[in-house]
Amino acid sequence: MYDENAKREIARLVETQRKLRGHDFLPSDAELAKIPGAYETEDVRESFKKVHLHYFTPGADWWLVEVWQENAGTTGEPPLWMGFGYTRFASMPDGAEWGYVSLNELEELNVRPQLPAPPPYPQAYVAIVPQIIVERDLNFTPQPAHKCIPGIPAPADDYGYPWVLAFERLNDTDSKSEIELEQQCIRAAIEGAPEGAYRFEDGEWKTIDQAGPELKSLLEPYVKAVAEDE
Repeated sequence: MYDENAKREIARLVETQRKLRGHDFLPSDAELAKIPGAYETEDVRESFKKVHLHYFTPGADWWLVEVWQENAGTTGEPPLWMGFGYTRFASMPDGAEWGYVSLNELEELNVRPQLPAPPPYPQAYVAIVPQIIVERDLNFTPQPAHKCIPGIPAPADDYGYPWVLAFERLNDTDSKSEIELEQQCIRAAIEGAPEGAYRFEDGEWKTIDQAGPELKSLLEPYVKAVAEDE
């Protein structure tokens, strides 16, 4: 996470398009302090990853869940800012994916669209065709990925069994879809599983008060994420 108390060591990003953009590329130090740093969200299921920043151009979007500075604390080097999030290009919507992005490169982007043929009046072309730069969505409010990114599935309904859903997510997050996770909660409801049930084993539903402290500590973040999302 960005450390607002280390401002003397962590420099702001050097902006090249500030005048065209009309606003700072990065948010304030106070806002940066609330954003997770490198790898801090890797264990959070994509639906619950909290998006803190939205950047865009007419044909692309970047939703960031992590932001950090690679050369924090070093001297004599320009600040290198990185982010992790979801990138989507309008021309290739099926290629949208989670990944890393250089915020320095995004900030420096400045493209003037090319016309099919050389314009007969270069000066008129320069005046009419706008430059494309990456802007920060100043009206964006931090929220779970499924609520702001097209294509990210909504989290499964726990049907009153949040611990069942948490246990399923913890043990099989890569291979089970949200629909499959939801089916286990439906099963618990149909079978009248006791309150606090988290797993069906040896012919009975185990409840969270029977689980060890280590398992509880692992499941609690998932249960909390569901509660906050609602």
